[in-house]
Amino acid sequence: MYRSGARSSLNIVLLAALETSAAQDADFIAVSGRLSLPAGSTGTSFAVRVVGDMIDEADQTVLLTLTTSTPADAQVINSPAILTIQDNDEAGLNLSPDAAPLIEGETATYQVSLNSEPIAPVIITLSADSQIMVVPSTLVFTPSTWAVSQTVLITALDDNVVELPVVSTVAHTLTSDDPVYKAWPSDTFQVSIRDNDVAVLSIDDVILPEATAAAT
Repeated sequence: MYRSGARSSLNIVLLAALETSAAQDADFIAVSGRLSLPAGSTGTSFAVRVVGDMIDEADQTVLLTLTTSTPADAQVINSPAILTIQDNDEAGLNLSPDAAPLIEGETATYQVSLNSEPIAPVIITLSADSQIMVVPSTLVFTPSTWAVSQTVLITALDDNVVELPVVSTVAHTLTSDDPVYKAWPSDTFQVSIRDNDVAVLSIDDVILPEATAAAT
């Protein structure tokens, strides 16, 4: 902006043009007003209020348009300017805790919630191997319930087989029309399982007549 004369009054207008991605009131608060630049000053500033949310989304832009009420005294250049609103949210699953040790026959629980607000329902399908039973098999989070933790019950299945300790996993597969959560990879909950069976050896009494070579 170039200015001549002792004083120039400027009208400040904030516009969301069609080519910008931010939405007025949802992403920013529109502002307009008058700024005065006294003689000798080279610039001034004004505040734009950005509205925060919990949605993981791309950075958004707004056009800032500056006009002058005295065109003869001031020339406005570089208008409109671009205001970039940087997103600070990150999608993801919260698993608390994210692992558990169990002995065969034991149960445990963990909590599941989303890390950011989705723009569409998120369906999580839980699946496990033959060592674990998981209840429920499906969780649903909506834009209004995404931060409300849901409980998952896991049971280490008991059997009569003597086994070494194993690590099993519960997979969480996401389905959603939200583009971020639709592309989210499966998160896993790890369960370290110890066996509760004991190997038992026995020997039967045997009667052998004389001259018998061996017994089995």
